[in-house]
Amino acid sequence: MKRVLRVVSLVVAMVATTVPGAAAAPGEMLIVTGVVDGPLTGGIPKVVEIYAVTDIADLSDFGVGSANNGGGTDGQEFTFPAGSLSAGDYVYIATEAVAFETFFGFAPTYTSGMASINGDDAIEVFHLGAVVDTFGEIDQSGVGQPWEYTDGWAKRIGLTASASFDVSDWTFSGPDALDGVATNSAAAIPYAIETAATPGPVVDGGPLTVFIHEVQGPGAVSPLVGETVIIEGVVVGDQETFSRLAGFFVQEEDVDVDDNALTSEGVFVFNSFRDSVSIGDVVRVEGLVQERFNNTQISATSVEVLGEEEVLEKNRTVTPAEVVFPLDAVSDLEAVEGMSVVFSQTLVVSEYFNYDRFGEVVIALPFGDEDRPYTPTAVAEPGSAEMLERLSWNLRSRITIDDGITSQNPNEVIHPINRDPFTLENRFRGGDEVTGIVGTIYFDFGLYRLLPTGFDTYDRTERPESPDEVGGRLQVATLNALNYFVTLDDGVNDVCGADQSQECRGADSVGEFERQRVKLIAALVGLDADVVGLVEIENTPGVSPLADIVSGLNDALGARTYDYIDTGVAGTDAIKVGIIYKPAAVTQIGRTAVLDSPEFLDPTGSGEDRNRAAV
Repeated sequence: MKRVLRVVSLVVAMVATTVPGAAAAPGEMLIVTGVVDGPLTGGIPKVVEIYAVTDIADLSDFGVGSANNGGGTDGQEFTFPAGSLSAGDYVYIATEAVAFETFFGFAPTYTSGMASINGDDAIEVFHLGAVVDTFGEIDQSGVGQPWEYTDGWAKRIGLTASASFDVSDWTFSGPDALDGVATNSAAAIPYAIETAATPGPVVDGGPLTVFIHEVQGPGAVSPLVGETVIIEGVVVGDQETFSRLAGFFVQEEDVDVDDNALTSEGVFVFNSFRDSVSIGDVVRVEGLVQERFNNTQISATSVEVLGEEEVLEKNRTVTPAEVVFPLDAVSDLEAVEGMSVVFSQTLVVSEYFNYDRFGEVVIALPFGDEDRPYTPTAVAEPGSAEMLERLSWNLRSRITIDDGITSQNPNEVIHPINRDPFTLENRFRGGDEVTGIVGTIYFDFGLYRLLPTGFDTYDRTERPESPDEVGGRLQVATLNALNYFVTLDDGVNDVCGADQSQECRGADSVGEFERQRVKLIAALVGLDADVVGLVEIENTPGVSPLADIVSGLNDALGARTYDYIDTGVAGTDAIKVGIIYKPAAVTQIGRTAVLDSPEFLDPTGSGEDRNRAAV
């Protein structure tokens, strides 16, 4: 999923940039100040560090490219998007974001394959197509290179000349940001820049002491991005609860809350997996304000748990903000991002598609007096006013509960409400009800999420022993076979699908296939339906997954109880639908038909099939 990464601005010690005797100030200039030739210990990505020597009015005038040892074929080029920089800003381009953030403590500005460099590859900066800076090996002789390279770290020790920038006017001193991180500093340490002729006094304003609502601001992006700040507040969510988030949540005390309903009073503090606080602690945090995937955070350089005297100086009470569904707009949750919130309404578990993979469960307020949210087109005419009303209600009346774990498909999962390990005894079902759930609001992967810390009541629904009696003579059911493929997926050969050129989506091994087969047959035996429509079965010429299923069913039942409709290939996808039935209950009359007309597959004329071919 694509995320927006924003420019990281750091406080820089600067002096006047006017060169005595020069006719004019130098032109706009970006330079490379260091690279990381990762991955090193800890999974550090490859990184290029860019420094704005001057103000940059339009960043899109610049690009950065890599070259193979300076004498080979040019590598990828990264062209900056539109934007501006101030003199002293750093920009970081990394091969990927997660390892960068984990190790460096803040998000890279951009990710690009351009950063996939070796330690001696040349990095070139372009301005309107002309090379204005080169970093790294520019020929095979190793002579006159403006860098030094040690244990995967390369730092700048000089500059190359360019038409628009007179390098004789400038010198560099002090460690760069990458050197600082190499010694596990939580934030970048910028260069001090001075002119060779007249080094002036260092200007350093120091960190800003602010309230949390000043960090958050009234909009989606913090007005203090790039500033180093000091805040105080109460911890409302910590790493003991959300260990994989590498940080904790701090909320402003009630006595210091502002009167602007659009500014959140909470913020996430990135603390690089250092579990130094607990819920209820009053803390003073210093760090850099950033937007990480559109979630405002402070990347901490120091965290201090205040002592009793400082705590007693003022009322340190914090009150969760109440969220009431339906929201006017989903974006309303920006006003409580990072805060402790409470949902006083009774909400129901309505979706758990991503539970086993990402630990996500949706709770929601049903429409009207219904028992759970329904897909709008299941109860209303597609495109009708009622359908649109229900769709809007559903979007504005739900929140995704996150387990705070970033790994996929973990061996153990957490119950979304009580947060104890999920077991058959401690399970949940769709329709379960929770009232008064409390937690912190966090934005990630394009969604506002609730990281729960407690609740008032939780009522679990119990699975009925059998379906409700509905009368009639025949029982008809449908079941998703979850990509039931007789052909194993070897990960190499794409031999499945209607044209036998598509990926096989089923089991990867005989053992995995047998586990899937045993569970599917047991479910069908339990259904005991006269007719079953099966979804997601293999659709390959000459392969009959239904014959295999029926054979297993009849073996399990000890008699020829089921048969199947032989349709052959149906549609063009790798999977299809099919029908099995009990010959003792129903008889096939005539030939089967496959509904696969363009009007059926793409009823809205979107250009993309919305339905699978029907049998």
